[in-house]
Amino acid sequence: MTKATRILWALLIAGSCTVAHASPPAEPSEPLPLSVYSAEPGIEQMALSLTGKYLAFVTSMNNMRLFVVAEVGGKVLHKIALDDLNLEYLSWAGDDFVLIHSRSVQKLGYSVAGHFQLHNLLVVNRHSGKLDVPLSNSKKVFNAAFHFYMPVQKKGRWYQCLDTLSTNSSAYTRQVWINDSEFQLSCIDLKSGRMSLLAGSREDGDGWLLGPGLQVLATASYDDLKQEWKLQRDWRSKALYTASSRYGGHEIEGQGRTPDTLIFSANTEHYYEMPLSGGKPRQIYANSVVEWLYFDPITGLNSGYLKADDVPELVMLDPLHKARIEGARKAFPNLNVHFRSWNQDVSRLVVYTDGDTDSGTWWLVDIAAGSAEILGVNHPLIKSAHVAPFKMWQYKAADGLDIHAVLTLPPGKRAEKRPLIVLPHGGPESRDYLQFDWLAQAFASRGYVVLQANFRGSDGYGSRFRDAGFGEFGRKMQSDLSDGVAALAETGMIDPARVCVVGGSYGGYAALAGVSLQKGIYRCAVSIAGISDLQLFLSKMERNRFHAGLRYWKDYLGVTSSKDDRLQALSPRDKAKRIKVPVLLIHGEYDTVVPVEQSRLMARRLKSLDSEYQYVELETEDHYLSQAATRLQALEEAMAFVMKHNPPD
Repeated sequence: MTKATRILWALLIAGSCTVAHASPPAEPSEPLPLSVYSAEPGIEQMALSLTGKYLAFVTSMNNMRLFVVAEVGGKVLHKIALDDLNLEYLSWAGDDFVLIHSRSVQKLGYSVAGHFQLHNLLVVNRHSGKLDVPLSNSKKVFNAAFHFYMPVQKKGRWYQCLDTLSTNSSAYTRQVWINDSEFQLSCIDLKSGRMSLLAGSREDGDGWLLGPGLQVLATASYDDLKQEWKLQRDWRSKALYTASSRYGGHEIEGQGRTPDTLIFSANTEHYYEMPLSGGKPRQIYANSVVEWLYFDPITGLNSGYLKADDVPELVMLDPLHKARIEGARKAFPNLNVHFRSWNQDVSRLVVYTDGDTDSGTWWLVDIAAGSAEILGVNHPLIKSAHVAPFKMWQYKAADGLDIHAVLTLPPGKRAEKRPLIVLPHGGPESRDYLQFDWLAQAFASRGYVVLQANFRGSDGYGSRFRDAGFGEFGRKMQSDLSDGVAALAETGMIDPARVCVVGGSYGGYAALAGVSLQKGIYRCAVSIAGISDLQLFLSKMERNRFHAGLRYWKDYLGVTSSKDDRLQALSPRDKAKRIKVPVLLIHGEYDTVVPVEQSRLMARRLKSLDSEYQYVELETEDHYLSQAATRLQALEEAMAFVMKHNPPD
């Protein structure tokens, strides 16, 4: 590990402090290579141990991805090559074990099922540096985790519990098969690596609540046909609480703010606390849109939450912890501050910043020492002069609804009559934040203004705004984007005759819909892993018989079934004759979210119509452009296509 740059800071009354920052950037002389934007970040993840004495992180050095464990302010303990492992996140169990949560696309060998995205767990012992994949060692469970619980201590030993599927195997052929689709609660002793069954499964099981000492405090079930969610102390006890849940959106989150209580969520944004003995649930944090809850690593009690905002805000419940967070936040004026990890007493924190002069910096904040250390940067070649300024911007849709968007401007150029890239997010129940976005920055570096609109149906603005998207798929969700183009044109920042749309996942659908369902707005469209045939999409869900998910998508699309004629009216493949501009289709071969056939079928349709199009299939790539090589390939193809059909100058 390179020696960190230490910056002393003055702690004020609330623990606030100030860090010096560079002067405003000058105009960059030449744009950077696209590979700089698509490369793996210098640091992907960082996590502090329970006491804050140790740090684990994943970094890229000399074209190698390394997992590193180090003493804070001391020596590097272990370095392990990760190669092409897809990292989800890092966490610690105490001070002795680092938990690496990963995902991968696997072909399970079933002739029908094909490829699946699976999650797994790797454990690194801080003392020995040994890396273990405990699920792969078991002959009783399938080598994948379907839900992770907080690490729990029992008699001084740490355990990681997770939802698993039981398996059987043949002594003759060594083949392994899954018994059924019912999850069971398995727990791994992180020191020995041994796994034990803590709670058995049932057909409608929907998770457990774990307490200290590996106590199973409660369990939940969901009846998909009855649309009913039930909370119980155990399978045989009387229901503590029952709720109607059309989309299966209820979930046990963890223990409450005090012992003998629990918190559950309803439809991802509403949180309720209730006694474990029963009683009426009481909504908590009702005045905020909450994205995430945090829990004390020892007691398991709710200790804080992440408040949804353009830059999400960490709120801690303990007054001292809250003051430390506020003080650390004030240390970085004019930057977006993200708290990534902290020790139990919040005396040490890992902070990530970005902004108009910062392409992404990782800091270690030490409250007692009154210091902040730069641990590393995400994009070392993107200096302040090359960072495209970005800000929040607001406009009104045609029906008067307020739409918030991230607006990225080309660095060093006047935002006047510039070409525009509309970059809708995926989901669609997701959102764009005020943060350094590698794809938006890449387009801005070539002279484009980039609009990332949080159209109706987006997450993070409350349930009313999210629900406004139901029935508006391909309708007002689409016109929210073009209304943004019109509003920007009125400011004089962009030339409305020079606009292209580029999007991934749902954004890929929106790109195709923008040139098939709408007309005369975009000069070209780039769809990355986008849906082109909604009937095919919905019919596959009907065959899978996942009723809650099917109900959600039928309501979101505003249709009754896959045979509903309205789906044809909303499908770019069915409306391909209306496309009069060039289209680029990009799709990963192993996409398990939006199957690659969606782009293959669209390409065939455009070819049959003799339309101007290109199709690029990314070998072995998944839905998320997880591989650096194919991520660069996708960026280069998209940039060349857009610059050809919508030149920046």
